[in-house]
Amino acid sequence: MRGWARYQGRLFPPRVSLARHETLRSLSRKPGQVAPRELQFVEPATVGREDFLRAVLERLAREGWPHRADAGWGEWDLEVDGSRWSKLRLVTVSEQTDESQQRLRCRLATCWTLPATLGFWGLTGAGLVTTAALGGEGLWALLPLAVPAGVAWRFARDQRSVRRVLAVVLEEVAESLGIRRLRQGAVPG
Repeated sequence: MRGWARYQGRLFPPRVSLARHETLRSLSRKPGQVAPRELQFVEPATVGREDFLRAVLERLAREGWPHRADAGWGEWDLEVDGSRWSKLRLVTVSEQTDESQQRLRCRLATCWTLPATLGFWGLTGAGLVTTAALGGEGLWALLPLAVPAGVAWRFARDQRSVRRVLAVVLEEVAESLGIRRLRQGAVPG
């Protein structure tokens, strides 16, 4: 039953209410701002990437976010269960810009959770079977295939919300460490 233990946490992830983690800062971004896929910071030489990740882990634990740090074999540093349908994988890299500063890049990659993936493909399969059973006569016979498209749209919306909220968390952690955020297209200096 070792396989079951491995997938049990993925099939039945802890219930996370994204609304519980919303702040005024994250809510103020809703109407006009797109959820960022990458954040860039300029950090002083005294603060490193590991310090930043440690502070992020402490903040996530304090606020009750379900998360996992990479053990060294994955392509990401940190995985956060943002909601039942979406999770975020944080990838960080640090590079030296000059003698006193270094740039920290954070990539916020979202993906579907296992229940979301299984649900989407289950609905897609059911839609295909229903369409085939109806004989494909008329446009209304293709209507069952619209359900998976609507579900995929909902999951994409959920992923944007997860990125938006966690981007604010990362920015607040960076501010608390004295790390300055670079706006897109800005050059450190």
